[in-house]
Amino acid sequence: MSAIIGEWVGFSIYGQFIRLELDGDGNGYLSIQDQGVEKVDLHKVRNWSLSTEYPWPISLKIERITPDTDRFTKERISEATEDTLELEWKYELVDYAMKATLHKERDFRRLSARSKTAIKAAKRKKH
Repeated sequence: MSAIIGEWVGFSIYGQFIRLELDGDGNGYLSIQDQGVEKVDLHKVRNWSLSTEYPWPISLKIERITPDTDRFTKERISEATEDTLELEWKYELVDYAMKATLHKERDFRRLSARSKTAIKAAKRKKH
């Protein structure tokens, strides 16, 4: 379970930026932001728990913080590994499923920095 605790980032299938924080006390936060929009829809994770059976789904109880944000229904993490989370949810007033693959934020930053360094080196060599 300790591998799941922390910050996770990724994009929904519709291009929304997703950031999920899962705290060790079973709480956390979820933010959703459309690209090109300043507004961040913020939600409180009131409860999350990890199943003991593969693919280690995580049940979530999410409440909105941002007042004019759609409420969630059927929120869950369908699969959890040490490297990725598959987040799924529906909005109360919309009849389609939302999905996002999330990665550990620290891994994302580390990999991005390594890629930038490699590209800078290639530019210096004029590849």
